[in-house]
Amino acid sequence: MLDSSNGSKRKGSNSMKAMKKRQKTATPWPEETVEDKYPLGPPAQKADECPTIPKKKRHNHKNRRAKELAMSAANKIARERQA
Repeated sequence: MLDSSNGSKRKGSNSMKAMKKRQKTATPWPEETVEDKYPLGPPAQKADECPTIPKKKRHNHKNRRAKELAMSAANKIARERQA
């Protein structure tokens, strides 16, 4: 059913093969150098790299609509004063 000459139907498998090939050719991390380099433990991670430290949430989306409404009301008042 799948034609081997048509590559458009098998894009996913080609990317999977490439990923597996990269995994096979990757050199393993030497364990002894990690312990020698960091005797007290691994280095500190940034907040966005560590899954246990949550990122600060942005609350801008809560205030955006209120700001838009306030600006539109101010513009209406300014137009009424000019007219």
